[in-house]
Amino acid sequence: HYFNYQLNFEKYRHNQANSRIHAENFQDLSDEFTNYFIANKLWLSCGALAHKKLSQLDIRQDLLPEILAHIESHDYSNVPAVNIYYHCYKSLTSEDNTDYFHELIKLIDRYFQEFPLGELKDIYVAAINYCIGQFNNGKTDFIKTAFELYKNGLEKEVFIENGYLSRFTYHNIALSGMVLKEFEWVYDFIFTYKDKIEKLHRQSTFHYNLALYYFRKPDYDQAMELLQKVEFDDVHWNMNARRMLLKIYFEKEETEALDSLLTSFKSFIYRHKKIGGYHRDNNLNLIKFVSRLLSLRKYDKEARMALRQEIEDTEGVADKAWLLEQIGELQS
Repeated sequence: HYFNYQLNFEKYRHNQANSRIHAENFQDLSDEFTNYFIANKLWLSCGALAHKKLSQLDIRQDLLPEILAHIESHDYSNVPAVNIYYHCYKSLTSEDNTDYFHELIKLIDRYFQEFPLGELKDIYVAAINYCIGQFNNGKTDFIKTAFELYKNGLEKEVFIENGYLSRFTYHNIALSGMVLKEFEWVYDFIFTYKDKIEKLHRQSTFHYNLALYYFRKPDYDQAMELLQKVEFDDVHWNMNARRMLLKIYFEKEETEALDSLLTSFKSFIYRHKKIGGYHRDNNLNLIKFVSRLLSLRKYDKEARMALRQEIEDTEGVADKAWLLEQIGELQS
């Protein structure tokens, strides 16, 4: 639309230079600029929503209400960029109304060839983030939609940038498949796309995701062997690996190893001052409750019920569902 605007602008200037009174292309000039402006404004607004969710950064969006009202009172069904970004924005801001999202999926399937790969990736990521948000809100069917979007995006190579697949995208794709117990597909994916990961992070990312695969199967011995090979410069992935090991030790009843891990895990969190409050508190609460769980007497039903209630009432606890499951197994 921007190039079309420039072309029409040159035609308009040419007509002026040749003293032509009527500017036959002026409407096209105006329309293309409007399409360019609205599509980019909506794209920026979708990005602003993502930044707000990740960092609480509230970016002012001037003219956005007027733009949305304008779109809703005019027909932009033949302008894919405006149509897709409108439905993308409405999906992300109207989570209770899934109609916008389902229409967005149809539009992506119909018009994906209209977008360069980098821009198409942004659209896929926004749609996937919507699915993950719905999944986290208890609508579990949406993880299957996210998984299908990941597979579809892999086929179109929208997640490959400069020949590489981000280690975070690699992990998210593998994890979504594991949640759905698509273990055969996930195993093939982990090995097929290993060499697409940036070399600096390749081995650790590969070993971590393969360890997670065996943990989810479950095959704890294989998972533990692989976790010993994992070294991350990213503190969050380091914490994820420690949490996985924590659960393995607990379920294998390796109490001595678990006690040692709980102590080192707590020290790791306090040592890394840059760990955000949310992640810091969630993981410290997990360590606290696992320690309490270990100290419970097997037949002290009252203490177990009290601990369960405390965990349920605590807002930020990593792996809360797993913790509650362990208490449930002790009660049975």
